[in-house]
Amino acid sequence: MNHINVLYNNDLGIAFKWKKDLTKEEDRVQLVFKDNGLYLTETELKYFSAEIKKNYKKANLCNACIKNKECNTLLVQSPCPQISFAMNYIDLIKLKDLVEGTINQVQLKSIFKTLNIQTKS
Repeated sequence: MNHINVLYNNDLGIAFKWKKDLTKEEDRVQLVFKDNGLYLTETELKYFSAEIKKNYKKANLCNACIKNKECNTLLVQSPCPQISFAMNYIDLIKLKDLVEGTINQVQLKSIFKTLNIQTKS
C-alpha cells in the first residue's frame, strides 16, 4: 500500500489517491467498492453522493426487505451515464458513508492545503 494514500474506508470499500497522480492538476480519487472501481473528480463524487441520497430517501422496501434489507431493489446512477449499480439497502447505506466520508476528507485536505498546513499524506 506504499503506492496509495488512503482517504477513507469502511466495510464496503476504500477511497484513495494514487501517489503517482498527486502532482497532476486534475485531482481524482479511486473509489473501490465490491467488484467496482471508479476514478472520480470531486465534482463527480458529489454527483454520485446526490444520486445515492436520492435512492436512500426514496427507498420503498418491500415487506421482505423491511426485515432483512438484502434484496437488490435499488438502482444507483453513477457519474458515468452508462453505468448504474444495483444494490441492496444495507450496501446503499455503506456506500453513502464511503462516498460522504471521502468527500469530507478531500475537502479537509483542500482546506489544509489552502492554509498551508502539512498532513501525513
